[in-house]
Amino acid sequence: MIKKIFFDTSVLIPAFAESHPNHKECFSILEKVSDKKIEVVTSSHALLEFYSVFSKLPLKTRISPLEIREIIEKNIYQNFKIVVLEEKDYREVISQISSLGLSGGIVYDLFHYIAARKAKASLILTYNEKDFQKINFDKIPILLPEDFKS
Repeated sequence: MIKKIFFDTSVLIPAFAESHPNHKECFSILEKVSDKKIEVVTSSHALLEFYSVFSKLPLKTRISPLEIREIIEKNIYQNFKIVVLEEKDYREVISQISSLGLSGGIVYDLFHYIAARKAKASLILTYNEKDFQKINFDKIPILLPEDFKS
């Protein structure tokens, strides 16, 4: 059975930034997609986060907006299933995050979590493991990329 793996933005960025210290671990997971061992999923919001963060990364050579678009089009659109949330999903995110008394950036982690659940992901890969554990209502396994084994 093929595993469906949800990539958080914190894993997408190093997967495509070769000079990032976590590039090797993250990219090696993507190599399994071509072997048909895994299916990769991310959220529509992660695409915007990816573009925003990638455009400001302190890389040796600055990457232009057109180059970032090309990375997204040739790598993410071609290989990832993109999960788009609907109004009811946004309502759920706001309801749950406020009920938990949480605020700030964790709201985006919950957004990604709801997208992973909607996609029926087998697990979530993230470097924000602690935040995702706070919102793991359905007990989807949450792993650091270096702990992933296909």
